[in-house]
Amino acid sequence: MNSQVDPRDIRALQRQQEDQESKDRLALEQHSDDLRWLMNHAQGRRIVSRLLQVSGTERGSFTGNSATFFNEGARSVGLTFENEIKACAFDAYILMLKEQHA
Repeated sequence: MNSQVDPRDIRALQRQQEDQESKDRLALEQHSDDLRWLMNHAQGRRIVSRLLQVSGTERGSFTGNSATFFNEGARSVGLTFENEIKACAFDAYILMLKEQHA
């Protein structure tokens, strides 16, 4: 719902911006909570491990042809996801790595 605000109404614009920032903050907190929940379960860590493996975060992407672009895209998604996991559930990330090598 995107209601029109009079661009001359500074207070309304500030309220709108504050509301959006609050919604964004809540969404980020929810995302972090979801990742922590996922990583606090052995099943979740196995799923994350498999996603990172499939995305190619630990291997080179270069193929010498246009498949490189696809590989780099998948790797970029994997690295973003891995960094999010590390930021909010680092201990569980380390546990996942240990479980991979057990």
